[in-house]
Amino acid sequence: MKMKLLLVATVLYIFAQHISAGVVESLYEDIESGLVLCKNTSAPGKLEVQERVEQPGKFLSIVESTIMIPGEGFFPDPISCILVEDQKTDGSGGAVSVLDGGVDQFRVTLKMISKRGKGLDYKISVYL
Repeated sequence: MKMKLLLVATVLYIFAQHISAGVVESLYEDIESGLVLCKNTSAPGKLEVQERVEQPGKFLSIVESTIMIPGEGFFPDPISCILVEDQKTDGSGGAVSVLDGGVDQFRVTLKMISKRGKGLDYKISVYL
């Protein structure tokens, strides 16, 4: 009896994991891989910071990275433009969102999320 119960619980757990994984995967497929936030795209301002975020993929997992720019403190002037470019050319990029700060602020916190089983490879440029 205990063995049947354990088997049923295992099957239900695996089924639940597949359902939730499918929902999460479908959300990420509809989101663009990069991010452009600018007051004036023809004149973004002076390039202040350029960083690369690279993390390898993990089997059947989603990779997340949160980055705060600048790492400590604040910029002397407000941000005029943020460009986050997906460096993967095969369409396997994920999603990028602003958690805090941004354009007209003195710092920005970005969150990058990969597609399931894929890694992250983004170039981030911040202009003042």
